[in-house]
Amino acid sequence: MDWKKLQKAEIFSGLSKEQIEAVIAISEVKDYAADDTVFEEGDEGKEIFVLVDGKVVIEIQMKLKTEKALVHTVAPDQVFGEFALMDGQPRSASAVAVKDSSLLIIPIPAFNTLMKKQSDIGFIVMHNFNRILCSRIRKTNRELKASLLWD
Repeated sequence: MDWKKLQKAEIFSGLSKEQIEAVIAISEVKDYAADDTVFEEGDEGKEIFVLVDGKVVIEIQMKLKTEKALVHTVAPDQVFGEFALMDGQPRSASAVAVKDSSLLIIPIPAFNTLMKKQSDIGFIVMHNFNRILCSRIRKTNRELKASLLWD
């Protein structure tokens, strides 16, 4: 994986070439076909993902077991599955490739070790995560407000 392909990824914003290459060294790239499941709601979260190419949707199970609700569409250069890095809890949603996709898979234990050894990487990545999560919470708040005002 070429570091230049990942420098636009929101999680890596502000990292140098060497720092991105350090993350690549502990990661793997995996291709998923359309309709492949990346992970299921309730699975143990052992890694985080960066969409390199393609399209992935995040879905939650509705009360009726046959229905799922779309929560988020992941675009290239976006990170997903990051809650597992933050809290170590099981997956709160499922991720499914909706077209052929290439993912950078970062194992959480190795990533934690890297961030401890190179605290500058840890600081920048956690700052980026905070920004990403705040943006997603604000979007959810706007959507909730709009749905409540609709009635």
